Amino acid sequence: MTSTPPSAEPQEYLESLMRAGKDAMKQFDDALVSAAGVGTKESLSSGRQLFPFAFIADLQREYFKQLWRFWNTAFLQTFAGGAHSDVAQARGDKRFKDEVWQEMPYYDLLKQSYLLGSRQLHEFVDRAQVDDKTKMQLRFYARQFIDAMSPSNFPATNPEVIRKAIETRSASLTGGMQNLIDDRQKGRITRVDESAFEVGRNLATTPGSVVFENELIQLIQYAPQTNEVEKTPLLFVPPCINKYYLLDLGAGNSLVEYAVAQGHQVFLISWRSAVSETEHLTWDDYRGRSKRLMLCSISPAPIAPMPSDSVSAARS
Repeated sequence: MTSTPPSAEPQEYLESLMRAGKDAMKQFDDALVSAAGVGTKESLSSGRQLFPFAFIADLQREYFKQLWRFWNTAFLQTFAGGAHSDVAQARGDKRFKDEVWQEMPYYDLLKQSYLLGSRQLHEFVDRAQVDDKTKMQLRFYARQFIDAMSPSNFPATNPEVIRKAIETRSASLTGGMQNLIDDRQKGRITRVDESAFEVGRNLATTPGSVVFENELIQLIQYAPQTNEVEKTPLLFVPPCINKYYLLDLGAGNSLVEYAVAQGHQVFLISWRSAVSETEHLTWDDYRGRSKRLMLCSISPAPIAPMPSDSVSAARS
């Protein structure tokens, strides 16, 4: 099932993205204020001690101390070939893998300043005097903010983007803008050339048919490929954010193809993409109603629902 592209104009769409960003930042700011105990009714009424501002001052002092060190290092690199002063990156972080981030003082300082600010924000959140739930929310908001503000996300501060634009005479930038426009028209973000794949041709090629559907799912039953099949059906339940064909990518690369070839009765759920018509539904609808109707469809006698323990369910 596919989603319906939104009908809003591009300007309205961009404005909605900006509003969503502002809302996210406000939630983060509110969470920080709550963590610091500033101006909250609870802190004023209970009279409890506010978040230690001495700790915040220490963080700020350490931040500017490190920042000054980076400025000195950048100066020495430029005029005297001095050594680097690095803030440790997370393992597997590939945002600054290009050698320019290390060799050019401007980009090195930009990277180090960003990593230092990220570390300071993490330390503030980790040492906030709040309950576990609030701290988990703070960590989530902090991670979103830190990732969004990375200099690698912006063309003007990403040396790889600038170099590619020069090499292609800005064709890479115009191509990127065209991809953004295409994604806007589709109503979703794409990361590959979708025209290279076609369901039934080189994707999801195992023969099957839809035997049940409702507003949340389609249930696919695959044709048997052996003379005898197992009595107990095998039901695949992929995560609702994934497409069903992740389990049936193509010939020789398909879990569904393999299971059918082993003599199993195979059923697979295809979740409907989230659209405005289903925004009133909750997780109870996903877990309850669809499961009950689906098991009725798998049963040889749909009038009498098959008990859940009569079906082997596989979750991916």
